Amino acid sequence: MEVKKKQYELLNALKIIAAFFVVAIHVHFPGNFGKGIIAVARFAVPFFFMVSGFFSFYENKEVLNVKYKRKIRHLCTIFAGSFLLYLAYDSFAHIMNGSLMNYLTNKFSIDAIIEFFVFNHPRVMEPLWFLLALVYATVVFFFFEKKGITKKMYFLIPVLFLAGVILRELLEFTENPPEIMTKAYLYRNWLFIGLPFFMFGHWIRANEEKLKNRFSDISLIVIMLIFTAEAVAVELLHTQKSLYIGTFFAVSALFIFVLKKEGAVSTGKLAVFGAEYSLYVYIFHIMVKNVIGKILSIGVFVPVGEKLSAVMPVIVFVITLIASAVYVYAKKVIKSKFIQEK
Repeated sequence: MEVKKKQYELLNALKIIAAFFVVAIHVHFPGNFGKGIIAVARFAVPFFFMVSGFFSFYENKEVLNVKYKRKIRHLCTIFAGSFLLYLAYDSFAHIMNGSLMNYLTNKFSIDAIIEFFVFNHPRVMEPLWFLLALVYATVVFFFFEKKGITKKMYFLIPVLFLAGVILRELLEFTENPPEIMTKAYLYRNWLFIGLPFFMFGHWIRANEEKLKNRFSDISLIVIMLIFTAEAVAVELLHTQKSLYIGTFFAVSALFIFVLKKEGAVSTGKLAVFGAEYSLYVYIFHIMVKNVIGKILSIGVFVPVGEKLSAVMPVIVFVITLIASAVYVYAKKVIKSKFIQEK
């Protein structure tokens, strides 16, 4: 009798909520409320790395080769398509204002290429660093799995994360540092965020039942509240960071709490939205933001933009979600027709 695969609907539902918070990082709510939301939203990218690691746990080790190679090809295809999409979008804009060569020179300089391959920093569109970092993290973890050393390498989870935090703090307190030392991509990359959180998600899946039994609901809620408050406090003190100690503990508690509640909470369409659209919301939202911004900068629309500024993150998210749904539907239709023709 075939065992039904666990769906983790609540975890998938949280993916679309995390996608909204990613939008809120790049499209700000106004004032201190907006700063607080940004601090809370910092859980989203680590969460996505953790989800990818969580769903990369395979009890049947004989399928590792097929599963990981398929996953890596899929991620590379998505990244390449996203990169080319934004390259075409930006190139068109620079063709219109006659600065295409300057644009391409900046985006494909030697420094840009080094940033791209070493630090996952694509100048074409910076938020795409997540996709490239996810490719790197998956490749490295696949190597660990093939060598059978995964359990021995779990120690890297706190080591790499703390190394990134320490590096960030050193940069912050270095007086008159060289410009290169001020770049966020030095600590926000595959090595200090992507790999440790990917591995953390995998470790949680391997120890799921133990963790669910070890922590009570109350303790997890308290951890989330305390460490989220720490991140918000740091943000409001005008020392904005993209990496918080508190985020590590808050997202860990959130992840375990969601696993404990799987099957006990109805997710409705949120699970479908999370499973099918969250990644595309991440990819498309910057373009949607830019298009809306250009429209609202036109004279007659400026007053409208001012009135909508307080809810702009919600507007961008909703439009991006609709665009993602249309894209996924169109892709399914095209794929279905292609299969029928074959």
